[in-house]
Amino acid sequence: MHHNPNLNGRELLLTPRFPGPHRATGCGIISPDLAKAGGLLEGRRIADLADMYYIPFSPHNICGSIGTVAASHVCAAVPNFQVLEFHHLDNELWSNLTVGDNLIELGHLSVPTDPGLGVALDETVAKDATVEDLEFFE
Repeated sequence: MHHNPNLNGRELLLTPRFPGPHRATGCGIISPDLAKAGGLLEGRRIADLADMYYIPFSPHNICGSIGTVAASHVCAAVPNFQVLEFHHLDNELWSNLTVGDNLIELGHLSVPTDPGLGVALDETVAKDATVEDLEFFE
């Protein structure tokens, strides 16, 4: 019999909402949206709780390059990481929004090791991409 795991947690906002042991068996993979789930530390907590029940951690990710790099740091720090969702392979803005080398090669993202998130925003590209009627943050 083929088994497809149930993916849960995309709308999981904080660790107190994580399914406890009585419900964890119905969750095959936990997939919180780290941009909504309280940030990087809260994402790490969710991954750690999932690991207690042997549940793989595969974050939902529709972020741009900086959010994806931030998520990659969480993924690299947890033992139950499985895969990071990614949608922007052929998006020129995504590739140009950060300064430096291409972050993704042959489907693999190397976690940057420079200080902070390890990437720098190209402010010129970001300003050019700002939606009309909105101001670029300073």
